[in-house]
Amino acid sequence: MAKPILARADLIRLIQKSLSLSARDAGEIIDSLVAAIIEGFHAGRPIKLPNLGVLSARITPPRLARNPKTGEVAKVHPRRRPTFTLSPKLRQRLSLTFGENAPVAPPGPDPNAPQ
Repeated sequence: MAKPILARADLIRLIQKSLSLSARDAGEIIDSLVAAIIEGFHAGRPIKLPNLGVLSARITPPRLARNPKTGEVAKVHPRRRPTFTLSPKLRQRLSLTFGENAPVAPPGPDPNAPQ
């Protein structure tokens, strides 16, 4: 069974309790943080979150791709893709927490299996 997602409302409650703020003020903090992260992505600046990691945008170069159904060649335009790099402290904490018993996603379908 999957663990529940930590949603915006949960974050608001956590901020509200830890900083003794109203729910509205806590929501504004979250909205401001998200707006700053989005603005950083648009500006092409990495966003460093101490003890969490770095959010950045990586630009993938233009390339030629092939439609697998028709075989037609198509041009794929360059794109800006978000990336996240864990901080060393968080990476170490996660490896100590989960160790060898880290949860693993179930395997997907085998692409080489006969259809």
